[in-house]
Amino acid sequence: TWGKHSNRLTGHTNVWAPMSIDSRRGLLYLPVSTPSNDFYGGNRPGDNLFADSIVCLDANTGKRRWHRQLVHHGLWDYDAPAAPSLVQIVQSGKSIDAVVQLTKQGFVFAFDRVSGVPLWPIEERAAPASDVPGEQVSPTQPAPLGPPILAPQGVTLDDATDLTPELHAEAVAALQRLRIGPLFTPPSKQGTLIRPGLLGGADWGGGAFDPDTGILYVKVNNDAALVYPDITDAQGNVPEVGPNDTGDESVLLHHRIPLLNPPYAYLDAVDLNAARMRWQVPFGDNESVRNHAALKDVKLPPALGAVGSAGTIVTRGGLVFVGGGDAVFHAVDKRSGADLWRYSTGGAKTNGTPMTYRIGGRQFVVIAVGGPGPGAALLAFALGAQSDGIAPSAVALPAGHGGALVEQACSQCHSLDTVIRKRLNRKQWEAQIDAMVARGTKLSDAQFEEIAAYLAAHFGAEPAD
Repeated sequence: TWGKHSNRLTGHTNVWAPMSIDSRRGLLYLPVSTPSNDFYGGNRPGDNLFADSIVCLDANTGKRRWHRQLVHHGLWDYDAPAAPSLVQIVQSGKSIDAVVQLTKQGFVFAFDRVSGVPLWPIEERAAPASDVPGEQVSPTQPAPLGPPILAPQGVTLDDATDLTPELHAEAVAALQRLRIGPLFTPPSKQGTLIRPGLLGGADWGGGAFDPDTGILYVKVNNDAALVYPDITDAQGNVPEVGPNDTGDESVLLHHRIPLLNPPYAYLDAVDLNAARMRWQVPFGDNESVRNHAALKDVKLPPALGAVGSAGTIVTRGGLVFVGGGDAVFHAVDKRSGADLWRYSTGGAKTNGTPMTYRIGGRQFVVIAVGGPGPGAALLAFALGAQSDGIAPSAVALPAGHGGALVEQACSQCHSLDTVIRKRLNRKQWEAQIDAMVARGTKLSDAQFEEIAAYLAAHFGAEPAD
């Protein structure tokens, strides 16, 4: 499945998400990632097994017991993002020890833990062709036929935001400049808008399984990503700075409003026994959109949706705790999806999956907010108590107006190293900041301008020779 002996030259295809182990059986489950590079495979023809797969190993010997590829010839960064969930699923009155792999593309794959037999049929569906010279996409992609899809898939002109007629017209014009289409539409030189985007669908937070009810709770994103092919050289090397780092098209209008309609995130309750969605509700909010001048006096949905990667926990007491990138920590009724309790984090994103533990018979719930970098904290909750949080030291950038704001904003989702290594012009930096805002960074118009000016001044494109 690796033409031209490309497995000898290709990197990645690693396991970056957590593994899971069935300790009683000695079985280890690996969510294997996309091969390099993420958006071009012309130098790695074939399906590229065992990339984008779930692989079961004998933990004692390392011998492969079974595997299943979830994406053929990956071009979308749709690697399995989360630890496989070890659950019990009832089918035809029989309880089956199963392993469930959630995916960025919004599918729920489930297998018998021992044999690897799918619990629901997996269909190979026709996939769009590439228009990039040298690219050889897989003609089909796998899709499970049983469980519901976790988040919307693909993009059409009908998905253009209609928050106002003016914004709708702008969004349609932007979509017409890009390649759009169904799930697995490949990257293109004009730019392809894919949905789900690089954060899913499901992301590294995975799902929380309730063994009493057979329901899996998953926080998912409903945002799009703009991708270009990072065309490699004959040895498979990726350009140091490629089109995904330098493009000037944006997934946002007016720097903060997504091209596609809200909600931008959901909380899903998937009944694995019945293979159906018990409920799906918009999750979280987006203050950057809600407070935008272009939407003044516009009646907006009560929950626009908060993009974020972190997951959920579920308790026997009937609660689902979730932050999921919102600036609010939620306790949700697991039966209905209704908010029962909310705690504002003061503008800091909830970046971690909640944790819970007991000391002296008292139960605590803890969540990480803010950061990485300045402002990061752990918030702990119990009946009658809450912690003050802990913040780390700041990271230095070149002195100048806007530097502190760059540290605060840019370190919310990545290392500042990814900023200082780039050299981009003002419009390119604005597109990069738009991408940050699309992932949940909150900025006013003045703050946007301050950051763009600082980055263009200190990390601007070098003049041509």
